[in-house]
Amino acid sequence: MAINIFIFLFVAFIWGLLYAFPLRRATTRVDFKPLRYFLIACGLMFLGNAVLAGLGARSLWAVAISPPVTSMGAFGDVADNEPVLLDGIVSIDNPIVLSNYVAYTACDEDTCQLGYIPENLRITLDDGDVILRNSDFQASAWPAANNPPEPFYTANYLAPGEPVIVAGGKEATGTVWAEIVYAGTHRAFVRRARQRLIIPVTLVLFNLAGAVSVIVLSLRRWRTLTS
Repeated sequence: MAINIFIFLFVAFIWGLLYAFPLRRATTRVDFKPLRYFLIACGLMFLGNAVLAGLGARSLWAVAISPPVTSMGAFGDVADNEPVLLDGIVSIDNPIVLSNYVAYTACDEDTCQLGYIPENLRITLDDGDVILRNSDFQASAWPAANNPPEPFYTANYLAPGEPVIVAGGKEATGTVWAEIVYAGTHRAFVRRARQRLIIPVTLVLFNLAGAVSVIVLSLRRWRTLTS
């Protein structure tokens, strides 16, 4: 969403400059014609950004309404290469990598995203474990460590038994390629997804309004110009 916000602000700035200076100062349609390509580009960029924001909103909405998989039987019913939402806990069979953590992210003086996230992290459902094959997923809402291990200043971790929601895709091997590992309950995960919908929906509306303003104001200006 940060990229979408930047694109909207950039295009809105360019459109504002076009309208405030060359468009309003044009006195004839001959003066207007060279501006057409810039105006079309602004309109298309507003529309394209609205589509991208809409895709982000659709993804969040799909996550919010997707039924969670809580058992191995339900997991087996998910087709290969299809999205899946796991609702389980961090397996107690995962090896401990630090203190009582099976995975953690941390920050030192210079950078964040240090720490250790293992591949093949195990998530326990009601009657068995599912393996997360990758380790490059987004760690979301992981608890903060009260006493971060040296040399870290902050650390977020997963401990055995921690309730988690995993959004990803089921692989043909029966594993999951995770995109997000959220620490918390399904209810909290859905509430968070719905709250985050506000930003992409607002961006869609703002970008559509920007595209409409380009069309309406440009046509209005065209009609007032002399031949």
